[in-house]
Amino acid sequence: MAPVIDTTFPLKAIADAHRHLEHGGQVGKIVVTVPAGTTRPTRHKGCPTRW
Repeated sequence: MAPVIDTTFPLKAIADAHRHLEHGGQVGKIVVTVPAGTTRPTRHKGCPTRW
């Protein structure tokens, strides 16, 4: 079984993706695409998030 994709947004439209999610009308997953060559942000010392 494969996930159902409702809408795909580019990373630069992340605010639009969030508004779409808040609206609550999606039927499947909301996908945010990240451009090739994009790197992760540097993890700051003391940050509890694991990369």
